[in-house]
Amino acid sequence: MVLALALKYEFDSSKHGQLIGWFNKTFIKEAIIERRFGRILREAFEHRQRSDYAVYIEYTKEEVQSKYELMQEFLTYIEKFILN
Repeated sequence: MVLALALKYEFDSSKHGQLIGWFNKTFIKEAIIERRFGRILREAFEHRQRSDYAVYIEYTKEEVQSKYELMQEFLTYIEKFILN
């Protein structure tokens, strides 16, 4: 979803870290998008990184449900932002 946002604003990057940095600098730091969405994205990326490089990761059902709900909220918010 952040990549779709970047395309709308003509930002291009092949690296996740650069894309997240652009999102934070452009939208979070300037208070265009609420800070909590920056935290949601950062935590999701950290979990992804951990799962890519760790030998074994285990999450509880409750943790997965909580992260899923946060990401659904993030996706819905950014989609509405893109469409406006």
